[in-house]
Amino acid sequence: MTVDYTLAGKVPNAAPVSDVTLFRLRQLDKDGKVWPGNEFLIQPPVFVDPEMQFVTAGTSSAIIAQGDDLSITGTAEDNPAAGVALWILGRDCASYATETVDESGAFDYRFGDTASLAPGQYFVVVQHPMQNDRFDLVPQAGNPAPGQAAVVRPILDASLVGSTGLFPPAFLIEGTGSLQGSNAYTALVSAMNNPEIDDTCFRLTFMVEEPWIMIDAIDDRYVGDIFHLTGTTNLAVGDRLIMDVASSSFKPTETTHQVNL
Repeated sequence: MTVDYTLAGKVPNAAPVSDVTLFRLRQLDKDGKVWPGNEFLIQPPVFVDPEMQFVTAGTSSAIIAQGDDLSITGTAEDNPAAGVALWILGRDCASYATETVDESGAFDYRFGDTASLAPGQYFVVVQHPMQNDRFDLVPQAGNPAPGQAAVVRPILDASLVGSTGLFPPAFLIEGTGSLQGSNAYTALVSAMNNPEIDDTCFRLTFMVEEPWIMIDAIDDRYVGDIFHLTGTTNLAVGDRLIMDVASSSFKPTETTHQVNL
């Protein structure tokens, strides 16, 4: 005896509770014939494919100079009403912000305070709220004490909030005892991967460097020659450079003053 499944489509006159595909279950005899009265329709469980909702992102540049703007752009599937949350984690940096998405799911976040970032590597986590359209992990200032901030789970731990309104910290992200850089990044991603958290995220990194400019060597030139100044810099595309050209033998012009006594 075998069990055979065939596509059957929607059940006629069924209550319009969903639009999922039904299957016809047929129990066959040894000759492959359907036993009378042994054919019926079943509705499989509805599973949500996590790949149906996701977020992708990229930075304006993999390496930026201190003081240049940083843009993080991308797309959040299913156009979440809560938008996306953006975490930027590095040495002495734990930035958190939310950004709305447009009708197509696109978002564009600009972080303009890179002048305060120390040179080094920074980690970005772009958080999608997924099914409940609420962020399951958020930072909470003043937790567990003033000057500190913790990553908390407000939805899962709603019943555990204390009289002060503070949630149990998952880990500290600012202040004494906080995790920084790759440690904070690893802890956040690990918390995001908890089966109780339905949020998903996209991860990327970028580097911050001190601004620098290098000018290529220039050969000797005759008076009247036209020459080009070339070089490289880590400043952002669109930045303007001011160049002063002066003779290496330049010195102030001597002047004579006549004084009448």
